[in-house]
Amino acid sequence: MARAALVTGGSSGIGLAIARMLRDEGFELTLVSRRPERVEAAAEELGAAAVAANVAEAENCERIVTEHRDRFGRLDVLVNSAGIGIGGRVEDLPLKHLDLQLDVNLRGLFLVTQAAIPLLRESRGWIVNLASIAGTLPTPGLATYGATKAAVIALTRSLNAELDADGVRAIALCP
Repeated sequence: MARAALVTGGSSGIGLAIARMLRDEGFELTLVSRRPERVEAAAEELGAAAVAANVAEAENCERIVTEHRDRFGRLDVLVNSAGIGIGGRVEDLPLKHLDLQLDVNLRGLFLVTQAAIPLLRESRGWIVNLASIAGTLPTPGLATYGATKAAVIALTRSLNAELDADGVRAIALCP
């Protein structure tokens, strides 16, 4: 049976690059992006399934994993690549920009992961979380973005502690 991976933020950038590598390794893929036309184009290129969904909206996160499960029956790798960075000084950052970064970079990642854990437990799979070097170093103008990525790093460490006995591993990449 072919291995299967789900990639949020899979229509462009690092997410699409990881999806290409997974496809080259023989994985069946589900790509997720909030822009239908972009995710459908990427999915067509890779022979993947496309799910148009915004991870910032909680009701989408369970649906993403359910659609993947219904199509492939298993999940070996979850790649949480959906993310947004909005620059600005802390004192000037509108609340809506704080909320959006928290919702996409942390909350959406958390909720998709939460929904995926039962499938990952069955396959003894991997969680790959896209963090950032901004989550490890002070970055003026990117304090909020860096804070969300630091939280992703901490969450990844906690996932390893919680899921180790189940054979599920997590890693945070920090480009």
